[in-house]
This record gives sequence, structure tokens and C-alpha cells, in this order.
Amino acid sequence: MSMKKNIIFCIILLFFTGCKSICNLDRSCVSQRNRDNLNLLEIGMSKNDVLDIMGKPYQREAFSDTEALLYLTNHSAYVSDSERYTPVVFKNERLAGWGRNFWTYPEQKYDIKIDQRVKQE
Repeated sequence: MSMKKNIIFCIILLFFTGCKSICNLDRSCVSQRNRDNLNLLEIGMSKNDVLDIMGKPYQREAFSDTEALLYLTNHSAYVSDSERYTPVVFKNERLAGWGRNFWTYPEQKYDIKIDQRVKQE
């Protein structure tokens, strides 16, 4: 009887251990987990804190003091490759923002236009 319990225990243990591995390979599971984890991020977090939450990125892009880590967030076959991944952007090792628009159009976030014309009466 003891041998039978040990075998059942091992099978159950293998099943639950295997589920985690399967989730890491399943794109829908990974993209959902990454979307959920994005909700835990806060502007100004350190890169290490973000990596603790998000895990290893799919890809890394960098320019000067700006770095983007790309995470799979949409596994649909009906979107382009650029729409499948969400960039998490760092400036000087601190989280500056995330999302495709933040990475693609950063000047729109900070560009303030002031009408300098003075109306003469």
C-alpha cells in the first residue's frame, strides 16, 4: 500500500511541476501573465524590481540612456509582430513607462507646445 501511495504522489507531483513548464511554453498563458504583471508596475521602479515582477523579457532594445524590454502580451495570429510585444521602457535604470505608444512616440509624452504669439490690440 505504501508503494502505491508513493507512486500516486510522484504522479501528482510530476503533473503539477509539468503544468508550470507547459504554461511557460503556452503563448496565451505567457501573454496573459505578462498583461497581469504590467498592472503591478509603477513609474520610477528600479530595473531589478521590474524584472522581479515581469521576469525575463523576450527581447531587449537600447539607445543612449534609454532601454526597452519587450514582453509578449498578445499571442493572436491576427496581429503584426510589433503588436504582439509590449515594451517596458527605462531611462537611467528607472521605469519611465510602458506600451507601444510610449516607446514609438516618446516626444509626444513630453513635448509641450506654447503659442508664443501675442495678440495686439
